[in-house]
Amino acid sequence: AFNQPEPTSILRDKTGIAPGASINLSRDDSDPDYIRQVNRTRLMAHLKEAMSDEIAREMVELIVKNDVIIVRFPGSSTFASGSSDLQTRILPTLDRIADVIARTKGKVFVTGHTDDTPISTQRYRSNWDLSSARAASVVHHILKHQTIDRNRVQAIGFAETRPLTKNDTAENRSLNRRVEISIEISSLRE
Repeated sequence: AFNQPEPTSILRDKTGIAPGASINLSRDDSDPDYIRQVNRTRLMAHLKEAMSDEIAREMVELIVKNDVIIVRFPGSSTFASGSSDLQTRILPTLDRIADVIARTKGKVFVTGHTDDTPISTQRYRSNWDLSSARAASVVHHILKHQTIDRNRVQAIGFAETRPLTKNDTAENRSLNRRVEISIEISSLRE
């Protein structure tokens, strides 16, 4: 799921899918590619509707990358600097995402990412610890939704190893500090 080409489209407010859109299988088709395409369209519609305010305020970004939809949270919207404790303001958003995930069947990967500024505290020996702890915090919150199968969800810390851009300015380092929820598109009817 992670060794795929760069995203083909980055979506903030222009998904082409109206909030609340109803998407149904229009034919009796057992073609996995067709079902995956319908599931992708449904998932995007549900996520866009669930997070329309956050998308408009650029607190979250939706990205389509082949058979994965990524919900990207800038680190500042999710955690205080050097912390893995979720900020209160992001909890309702995570709850709405969990509601959407509960209606899907694909695997879910929550990844934590940092910039290249070293950290060494009593709690976090390195950016590996911090990024892993942040991913785990999001997973724990999502799994409070009782209908999500725990076996579908994984927390992964990447530290500074997968930057979006060079860590050469404060603004770029800020872009690299993030958490991403990657939802695989299933080829099963949902």
